[in-house]
This record gives sequence, C-alpha cells and structure tokens, in this order.
Amino acid sequence: MSPAPLVLTRPAAQADEWAAALRAAGLNVQCFPLLSTTADAAVCAQAWSLWAQADAAFFSSPAAVHALGDGPWASLPCAACVGPGTAAALRRAGARHLITPPPEAGQFDSEQLWPLIEEAGPWQGRHWLWLRGDGGRDWLLERLREGGARLTPLSVYRRAPALLDPDALQRLLAGPALWLLSSSEALDHLLASAPPGTDWTRVQALATHPRIEQRAGRAGLRVRSVRPLLPEVAEAWRHWVRISSHD
Repeated sequence: MSPAPLVLTRPAAQADEWAAALRAAGLNVQCFPLLSTTADAAVCAQAWSLWAQADAAFFSSPAAVHALGDGPWASLPCAACVGPGTAAALRRAGARHLITPPPEAGQFDSEQLWPLIEEAGPWQGRHWLWLRGDGGRDWLLERLREGGARLTPLSVYRRAPALLDPDALQRLLAGPALWLLSSSEALDHLLASAPPGTDWTRVQALATHPRIEQRAGRAGLRVRSVRPLLPEVAEAWRHWVRISSHD
C-alpha cells in the first residue's frame, strides 16, 4: 500500500517539475494546482524590447521566467530572484549572473535578497526591469527606488484561481494527505473552495514561508514551515509518514 501523498499546489508547470524530481526520490506525489498562470504576450514583448537597456532584472517566480520564453538571456548583466526554483529556471534559460540567497539562507524572501542586491550596487540611476505577475509585494522594489534606481515594473504573466475538481478536493481534504503550500493566494483559494463545514484541524500541511504558515495556522490547519528545497521537502514528507504510521 502506498503512503499518503504529498499534494503539490503550485501552478501546473512548476508542480510537474517538482513532482518529477520528488517521485525520483521515492515520494508519493499528487499534483493539485490551486492557481493557474498565463503569459501576457504583449507585455513579454515589451520586456524584450527593453532588454538591451536594462542593467538588471528581477524575476518574482519561475512563471516570470517561463513567460518570457527564449531570448538573449546571456546578455542580461544581472538577474535577481528570491527563491531557488526561480534561480534554477533562470540558469536553465541561460542567465549568467545571478543575485539570489544562497541555499543555506534561513528564508527565501525579499528581506534576505535585499542585502545581496545592496552589495552588488550602487544602483543610483541604473535601470531595473521588474518582471512579475499581477500583484505581489513591492517592498524590494521600493528599497531600490529609494536608492535611486530606475524601475520598469511589468506584469509578464497573470495569476488566476485554478478550476478545481470538487470530488478530488474533498477526497484530498479528507486525507490522509500532506499539502505543500507555497502561496498565500493559493491558500486563500483552497479555503474558499472547500466544502462547507470542512474540519481544517484534520488537514496537515507544509508551508514554504512563515507568512503562509501563520495564515494556514489561523485557518486551523496543522502546519509547519519548510524551506522550498527539494531535499528538505522530501525529508519533511518522510518524517510525516513515519509519524503518521504510529498514530
């Protein structure tokens, strides 16, 4: 009998990449994307038109990298990102000079990235492309703007709540299953889509950032934080399986 699954909730392309790697490591994985992403072709074309003028570009997620597709990645003087998944996508695309928190960073967020960007500066008068989805935090963008950088924010892709199969959702929520939550927006969609009367105290989850962990905890989920690194996620699932087998 297979152990209970790790439920991946990232958008489909990212979930598929993670699923392949985690299954190769022996995990039982089920993809259940909570958000969908769609590239904005016109905005992506605008980004490429500004490419040669940019001193650096920030990418909010792997979806921002995938949205742009093929192009002169190697000519970009500097690419910055928060998470290891985005860094891996940038390397595969051909970006050469990355600013990103190291694997040993305590968290992967804007606050960890900012000192590394400062160290690579000064950025006064230099041009940044800010490539992201619609919405998101502006904290890092504001730090650069305060430092005199010129910024062009572009929403190269759009996020939307995924259309969920209600039967599959109810079955996964009934468990046993371990949800991997990597977005507060995705978590909100899960909470809104669940059947009325769902007992969230029976739902167990891993959250890739403390902010997501806190949001899930307030909703009643049994949740703990894990860094979004494949070996750590795999070990967290294995630990959960061992503990669950003794319950």
